[in-house]
Amino acid sequence: KGGAFIIEGKHTFTRSLEDMISLGRITLADLTEARVLIQEVIVRLVCERATEEDFLALEHDIDAVEQLTREGRLHEKVIYSINFYKILAEITKNQVIIILIDSLTQILRRMINIIGLDEAIDLARSRRAFMRCLRARDADGAVKEMTTHLNILHDHLEQAQRKAMLRAAALSETGRV
Repeated sequence: KGGAFIIEGKHTFTRSLEDMISLGRITLADLTEARVLIQEVIVRLVCERATEEDFLALEHDIDAVEQLTREGRLHEKVIYSINFYKILAEITKNQVIIILIDSLTQILRRMINIIGLDEAIDLARSRRAFMRCLRARDADGAVKEMTTHLNILHDHLEQAQRKAMLRAAALSETGRV
């Protein structure tokens, strides 16, 4: 029924996006804007469709992020923090959204693994506020909290990317002298 083709197609899509980011055809700003827009749709669907079991899965993920943070297990924290978006997408029950989010989160995970995650970002606090809105079926409040978080993450990644480019330029100049 095309299962292997679909899985292969998803990986091809992810690789294509990554290549375009590497080549500068897709900017970090483009990626963030797309994520904000897609997440808004997801949040609205989740507010309509989520069950108590879904809420518990999201809260379990937040609990795990808090525990990993306390233990200083930052690499695992990144995995869990990215997994949150996958859980949200799965709640929509929309396969296209799930595939899109999977691709975007794989790209984001790779970027964060290279750049690092700002430990000052209080992910659990933001996610708890987000969950209060979700449980209240307050889509506007949840979208606002999600957008704020995604913009903070964007600013962090953009700053780290700029610093890396400056370091590379400095090393390049040093190598020429």
